[in-house]
Amino acid sequence: MYLYPNQPSLSDKKRARYPSWPIDENERIPNLSPAFVKALEDKLSLRFVHQLSKFAPQSPEGQRDRFRAMDILSYVYAVLHAPSYRERYTAFLRVDFPRIPLPANADVFGKLGVLGRRLLRLHLREADHVVGVEPDFPKYGESRVEKGYPRFTQKEGVGRVWINTKQYWEGIPQEIWEFQVGGYQVCRKWLQSRRGRILTNHEIEQYKKIVATLMETNELMEEIDRIGKCHGVEGDQRGMEEMDEVGEKGDGGVGRYVR
Repeated sequence: MYLYPNQPSLSDKKRARYPSWPIDENERIPNLSPAFVKALEDKLSLRFVHQLSKFAPQSPEGQRDRFRAMDILSYVYAVLHAPSYRERYTAFLRVDFPRIPLPANADVFGKLGVLGRRLLRLHLREADHVVGVEPDFPKYGESRVEKGYPRFTQKEGVGRVWINTKQYWEGIPQEIWEFQVGGYQVCRKWLQSRRGRILTNHEIEQYKKIVATLMETNELMEEIDRIGKCHGVEGDQRGMEEMDEVGEKGDGGVGRYVR
């Protein structure tokens, strides 16, 4: 999200390609195209502020009157987690940088930013608590992940992830068992990498937290999708055209694509 133009190892040629922002107190600048930020300011009727504080303050009326780099990152992170956006641009996302439509208004920008920040905190493991329900691990035993495991079963709507013939986590929905990140099925992959090992108590608890995090992630993605569909964020044609117009201005190539 930031660049550090005063690094001694940085060449003058590379430094010259950096966006023209004033250096802040931490000797950094936003890794954002000024043209893109200007387009956001015009679209949202808000002012971009480049300071150290993470989140934009509230005005006396309780409404945002400015935004910062962290707000942009949060909005982008939310859009990239909208299932309908991912489905619509699957092929494009495989071969190029993602195209991020401008938000319809400041209200949409703020709502998606809040959800995006929550996702960021969850995925960076900075959240104070996780809303998702942790599964039970009711059976005592050796806790070894045996050959041929993990396995998922479901009976009367209750999902279980087995690590051997006797031990399992209970209360894992099938959609969470199949949830993928970066092409990997998280709940399966984590246990597969520990096959043949005896799980420690810490690892058993860690798996519970992974499942709870995925459950909350899934809920947040559904809420992002709901807001996105209401306001066309999952692929708003005008929003994309506006981004293309920004990109055509040149500006180092980062106006059109948020990188």
